[in-house]
Amino acid sequence: YKKEKDAASPDRFSAYYAERDHDGAWGPLRFVQEDASCVTFTPDGARLVVGGTQGQVSLLRLEITPAGLDKHNMLTLTGHADRVSVVKFAGGHGGLTLLSGDASGRVLLNLF
Repeated sequence: YKKEKDAASPDRFSAYYAERDHDGAWGPLRFVQEDASCVTFTPDGARLVVGGTQGQVSLLRLEITPAGLDKHNMLTLTGHADRVSVVKFAGGHGGLTLLSGDASGRVLLNLF
């Protein structure tokens, strides 16, 4: 199987990974993150960042298993006062910067 990625469903409450089978047909793998308000993949596509309805930002490692898609929480960032409405990455000479913003207007930057 070849993994391909897509960041979020139109309802903004589910995230998807899709893969092609041996015949080239697409098959979605879905996981539900009940408290997700926004999502984005890391630039290398290896991890998913999920902004939450309770103000948290989680970094997840996704793994395709025979049972489906497993998620492993690698890191949870706090500091937002409201629902996280945007998570974006910016690259630079010093590494990656994760920008997250919440519904109250607060913006946080985290360096990786």
